[in-house]
Amino acid sequence: MNQPAVYLLSRRAPEGLRLLQERGGQPLRTQQLTRLTGPDHLLAVNAVRVRVLRGVRDLGWELPRWQSAEELRPALRAFRLIPDGYFQVRRQVGGEPRLAGFFLEVERESRSLAVLRAKLRRYGQLFYSGGYAQRFGSKALRVLVVYAGEARSLPATRVAQGMVEAGRLGVTIARFTDLVSLTGGSAADLLLAPLWQAPGLGHVSLFPGETRPA
Repeated sequence: MNQPAVYLLSRRAPEGLRLLQERGGQPLRTQQLTRLTGPDHLLAVNAVRVRVLRGVRDLGWELPRWQSAEELRPALRAFRLIPDGYFQVRRQVGGEPRLAGFFLEVERESRSLAVLRAKLRRYGQLFYSGGYAQRFGSKALRVLVVYAGEARSLPATRVAQGMVEAGRLGVTIARFTDLVSLTGGSAADLLLAPLWQAPGLGHVSLFPGETRPA
């Protein structure tokens, strides 16, 4: 009885649907309808999203865009990619606005390396062909792969394997970590702390050189 309850918005939630209709019209109402398939995966994606939202807010930055897998599907169909999310972070650097984009891939199942390899190749094609900049209006991109699971050893092993595969393929935009590392500190750590591993670089932060405001 101490397990957390999981709520979702379905067609049998009239008050929730009415609220969405009032806030954003029919498009928002349709986008937010959810089927309960893979709740553990959905909760892991939302855990990352909440950390990003809070981290950006705490740093005084902006989060102008967050898109779900359903919203991304049409734009990325040609590349056979369906990320778990895409977000953009805007911050000021030397008085000028800087925009960075991130695709999110949360992995819970023990899929084969072949699946990861295929995804990395497609992300590489999307980015290095110019397709990403054309579709998303930004040249700065990182692909964030987050491994979630009950046992700490399995995600750590898979992070190491992902690093090797990304290095072999030359997909230097990939970053790897596990969910426990992301949720162990402050929300801003997701953006500023060296919690991510990059091929050829080891542990890095998403925004090197940036510090917390005094």
